[in-house]
Amino acid sequence: MAGTITNTAIVDFGTGNADWGTIVGATIHDAITSGNQVAQSALATSKVISADPVTFQIGALAFVLSSEISDYAAIALLNAMFGKTSSWGSLSGVPTTYYIALWTTTPDSAGSGGTECTGTGYGRVAITASSWGAAS
Repeated sequence: MAGTITNTAIVDFGTGNADWGTIVGATIHDAITSGNQVAQSALATSKVISADPVTFQIGALAFVLSSEISDYAAIALLNAMFGKTSSWGSLSGVPTTYYIALWTTTPDSAGSGGTECTGTGYGRVAITASSWGAAS
């Protein structure tokens, strides 16, 4: 699907604990706590967390800009947001670091209504804009 961006670096949350729950989605934020939700994605398969490493391999997180805009606009916007070459140039004030959050109930596109993981050792993971491939 056009307007998709995926991780080109491993995203490692460390070792999870059973109190994290079952992960059903991931979001990208512009801050380590609170902040603005930039993108969201449901996981292809939910992930039951116990005392296991919680790691997303390269390409495992895919965020799609789905709207009634053209493929051209979706690709240009995602590339500009994540510091890639864009036919629109660059956007001023775009963060160079984003934060991945995990969810037991995925929020809506406005960033509300979801339940972010909590529990022992959980925290959002910082990932630089350069850790994302160019949108396609």
